Amino acid sequence: MYVIEANTLWHGYYKALSQLKYFGDVVESKSWGTKRLEVPIAISILNPLDHKYIPKAIPGGADELQKYVAVVCDGTRDWAIAEGKQPYTYHDRIFGKLFKTVDIMGGKGNIKLNQMYIPTSQFKEAIGELRRDPASTRAVIAVLDKQDSTLEHRPCLNHLQFMIRSNGLIMYSTFRSNDAIKASYFNMYALIKLGQEVAGALGVKFGEYTHVAHSYHVYERDIPQLNLADERYGKYLDTGDLRQICYTNEEFFGE
Repeated sequence: MYVIEANTLWHGYYKALSQLKYFGDVVESKSWGTKRLEVPIAISILNPLDHKYIPKAIPGGADELQKYVAVVCDGTRDWAIAEGKQPYTYHDRIFGKLFKTVDIMGGKGNIKLNQMYIPTSQFKEAIGELRRDPASTRAVIAVLDKQDSTLEHRPCLNHLQFMIRSNGLIMYSTFRSNDAIKASYFNMYALIKLGQEVAGALGVKFGEYTHVAHSYHVYERDIPQLNLADERYGKYLDTGDLRQICYTNEEFFGE
């Protein structure tokens, strides 16, 4: 497992791409009929809310990034589940309605005199767990479900975990598979938005985000983009000119 640490998301992203280029193993996939370059990686962002700069290496513009954030955080594509167009969304797995049993009259042993079912979600339960015990390690959201083992396109994101420690909220995400060029920055940006919501609900600082990908990869067709990103990053390291590799937030979002 390669470990990347950076103060900001843009810098962690470029460092991860560089790690992939120089240390990635070539894997041939029978499922996709192509080769990919991959590494197992953990990317720790120490100041996750610093979005002053956006990498030029990402595959889309402001509209695409904002739409993806809305899909993950606001559920703007959950309608596709009801219409049978896809079996899940990350938003539905994270925020989807669950019911938990609450005893309202007590009981003895395994006998419950009266119970009620109240609606909740994994997201609410994670926040509630940390309110109950800020030192807890049980504020976990399972995105992967056992029924997914029969799907051709299984969730790449497997689970999220939140903890409160001395530097505030710590958030972990675990991906079984993560496309470095086409998906990883959008994934990290959107999940950091979720972490920001958790930190706000708990009244704590968002201290760190760590993105773990067991297969952080780039497909053969996208290797030219990886090479270009690394070339630009090398020029930045030589010159210190951040404009070689990033837009300012205002430039990117047109503010």
